[in-house]
Amino acid sequence: FWSWTSALRLSLFDVPGTACMMKDYLYTDVLLACTLATVLVIVLFAIPTVYMRVVGQQDSAKFTQVFNSFCFSATFTMFLTYPTLCMVVISTFRCQEVEGVWYLTSDFRERCPWTQPESL
Repeated sequence: FWSWTSALRLSLFDVPGTACMMKDYLYTDVLLACTLATVLVIVLFAIPTVYMRVVGQQDSAKFTQVFNSFCFSATFTMFLTYPTLCMVVISTFRCQEVEGVWYLTSDFRERCPWTQPESL
């Protein structure tokens, strides 16, 4: 059953409807998706502000309103995604040894990158 901690972390990958669709993705794919999704959303929020600046309307009152909307949207997005990003990144450091081989506890299909000599 779905745990309440997943709801508090706002993790899209733990929601029951999406968990079965995400089973083919490795942990590194989830880490990359969580990290880049936030950056991509913030870049998309910046498009109107950049456009107005390129067109030369940075001195208008409308530009100030658009810029303030961008700042609010970017801050709100970071506020919402921060707990999930932290949990995903911290899970990178959690490994467990199984028969002499270290695996990520988040995804036992992947070896722990911190215990392999070639990764250092």
